[in-house]
Amino acid sequence: MVVDEAILWSSLVLLAAGFSLHRMGPSFKRSRFGPPLALLGIASFVLLPEKLDDAESEVYNSIIALIKWGAPLVLGAILVLKSSSTYGEPSSSGLLLGWVVIAISWIIGYLEHVSVSSIDVIGASSSLLGIFLGIALVYTGASFLDRSIGLESYSDPLSEEEGELVRAILLRRLGGDGHGD
Repeated sequence: MVVDEAILWSSLVLLAAGFSLHRMGPSFKRSRFGPPLALLGIASFVLLPEKLDDAESEVYNSIIALIKWGAPLVLGAILVLKSSSTYGEPSSSGLLLGWVVIAISWIIGYLEHVSVSSIDVIGASSSLLGIFLGIALVYTGASFLDRSIGLESYSDPLSEEEGELVRAILLRRLGGDGHGD
């Protein structure tokens, strides 16, 4: 039915528009419309389409299959990042839970495609080996670079003339009178 296909594509457009508006940040008043638009797009995507043609049915089913393993993967990644010392408070239990959720997403993804041949396994294994090797090389290179550069000294403070120049430029740009010290 043509209406269901229109609902499907409209819901994807609403989701993209909502995400884009939300990413504008708090300085733009339009950002407050982002989450409701994205929620409307998700709700209409999940609830409304009933009888889709072949092409739209394939798109719909592939997106639903992606969500089945993609949602746990994103949740696990968020847990791992928030539990790491770099991006949040260090927490061993949070890291363990995050990696378990990521492993569950991999299991769900694998079970979705059980009919895998040995050639597929060899190809995927070599790809994973290449990915891990690349990550290891980037980590090693970054660690080596951080150790070799060391801490650089701080710059000297502004001289009196430089400070006055900066003050004059700022006052001129901001429209101050310069007498309110």
